[in-house]
Amino acid sequence: MRNTFAGLDTARKALSAQQYALESTLHNVANANTPGFSRQRVELGPTTPQIIESIRGIIGNGVTIDAVIRIRDEFLDYQIRDEYSIRSYREYCADIYTRLESFFNEPGEGGLKKALNRFYESWQNLTRDVTDSSLRAEVRASGDVLCSILNAFDYSMHQLIQDIDAAILATVNNINTYARQIAALNYDIFMIEAEGKYIANDLRDRRDLALDKLSQECEITIMEENNYLSVTVNGVRIISHNNVTLLGAELNPATGLHELSWVFAPGVTLKTEIESGYLGAQMKMRHDVQYVYRAAMDQWAREFAMTINYQHRQGYYLDADGEWQQGMDFFLPSGFDDDDEAAQPNGFSIRMNPLIMDGILGLNNIAAVGMNEETGEGPYVGNNLNALRLAQIRNNKPLLATLEEAINDEILGTWLEEELGMMNLANTFEEKFAAFLLELGIRTDSNNRLYDTSTYQTLMLEQRRSAVSDVSLDEEMTNMIRFQQAYSAAARLSSALNDVLTILMDRAFA
Repeated sequence: MRNTFAGLDTARKALSAQQYALESTLHNVANANTPGFSRQRVELGPTTPQIIESIRGIIGNGVTIDAVIRIRDEFLDYQIRDEYSIRSYREYCADIYTRLESFFNEPGEGGLKKALNRFYESWQNLTRDVTDSSLRAEVRASGDVLCSILNAFDYSMHQLIQDIDAAILATVNNINTYARQIAALNYDIFMIEAEGKYIANDLRDRRDLALDKLSQECEITIMEENNYLSVTVNGVRIISHNNVTLLGAELNPATGLHELSWVFAPGVTLKTEIESGYLGAQMKMRHDVQYVYRAAMDQWAREFAMTINYQHRQGYYLDADGEWQQGMDFFLPSGFDDDDEAAQPNGFSIRMNPLIMDGILGLNNIAAVGMNEETGEGPYVGNNLNALRLAQIRNNKPLLATLEEAINDEILGTWLEEELGMMNLANTFEEKFAAFLLELGIRTDSNNRLYDTSTYQTLMLEQRRSAVSDVSLDEEMTNMIRFQQAYSAAARLSSALNDVLTILMDRAFA
C-alpha cells in the first residue's frame, strides 16, 4: 500500500529540485562575465517509481536531480588550443618584424640609402677640386654619418636580441606557473570525482582556462582518461596527474643567451627546442635577428668597408712635409690587413680612421689623388682619379669586379676566407641593401597574412564555443521564470495535500 504521506514527499522533492535549479540559474547569472566559465544545467529526472500491487500499476515518486553538468564542447577546445599556438606564434613574429622594419626607416631621410647616396655624391663633388678643404670635409662627414647609422643598426638589433631573450625567460616562467596550476587542479578534480558521483564543474572550468593560456605559450597535447589528465609538450610529458616536469632556461656563456632544457631532477636536464606558441616564435626570431638579419647587415658593412678601404689605399695624399704617401684605410677595422681574428670586430662596428678624423689636418689624409695606370703618370696636385674611382663604386660593375678580384687575392689563406668566404661584388651595395629590405618585407607580409588568417579562424572558433558555453542572460531569465513557476506549483500542491491530510486526521481522530 502506498504511504499516506507519499504525496507530501513528492511535493518536497519537487520543491527541492526546483530550488536547486533556481540556484544553478543564479550561479550562471553571477558568472556571466567570468573568463572561462561554462554555463551549468541541472539535469532533472524521475525517481524510481513504486509498484502498487492493488492497482497493478506503477506510481511515480516525483523528481530527482541526476546531475549538474557544464555545457562544453571538448572538440572545440582542442581546435581552439591548436589555433591559439599558431596565432600566438604569428603574433609575436609580426611584432618583431615590425620592429626590424622600423630600425631601417626606409624610405626615409635618416635611412641608410640616403646616407649611402650622400657618401658617393661627396666623392663625386670632390672630383671637382681635390684641394678644396670644404669638399674633403663633406666626404669625411658623410662617411662618419654612414658609420653612425650602421652602428645604430647594430645597437638596435643587439638590444632586440636581449629583449627577446628576456621574453623567453618570462615565457618559461609562465609555462611552469600554468603547469603547476593545472597539476594542482588535477589533484582536486580527481579527489572530488574519484567515486564517480560528482562532477567538479567549476574546477574543470578553471583548468580549461589554464590549458587555454598554456596553449598560447607552446603547443600542447592533452589526454584525459578516468579523470587522469596529462599534458605533453614536444614529446615530453610535463603534467602527469599532479606531477610536473619544469622547463628551464640555462645561460650559455659563449653566446650570452639562454637555452631551453627540461629539468627532470637536480643536475638532470634534456635540451629541447620549442617550435610553436609564443616561446617557439621567440626562439625563432632571436635566432633570425642574430644569425640572419644582423649577420646579413654585418656582412654588408664589412664588405663595404673593405671595398672602400682597398680603393682608398690605392690613392695618394700629401703629408706634412709635402711628400706623396700611399693612402690609408678610410674605415676601421679594415677586415683583412691583420690575421688576428680577435682584433677584427664585426663590420657593424666600423668607424672613421682617427687619422682622417683628426681636425683640419686629418682632411689632408683623404687620398683623393690617383695613379693613371694607362700612362703611368704619378700623383700630382689636382689629380682626381682616386676620388673618381671611389665615387664610381656606386654603380660601376666592371670596377667592382676588379676590386673583387684584388680583395680576394688579399684575403686568400687568411681567417677571413675560412670564416666569411670570398668577397662577392656582383651587385652594387645599393642593390644588396635593396635585396635585404625586399626579403625582409616579403617575410613580414607573408607572416602578417598568416597571422590575419589565424586570427580570423580563432575568432570563428571562439564564437562557436561562446554560442555553446557562454551564459545567455535572456535564456537564464527564461529558465528562472520556468523554475519559479514550477516551484510555485509544487508549493500549491503541497498546501493542497496538507489540507487533505488535515481533514483526514481531524475526522479519523474526532
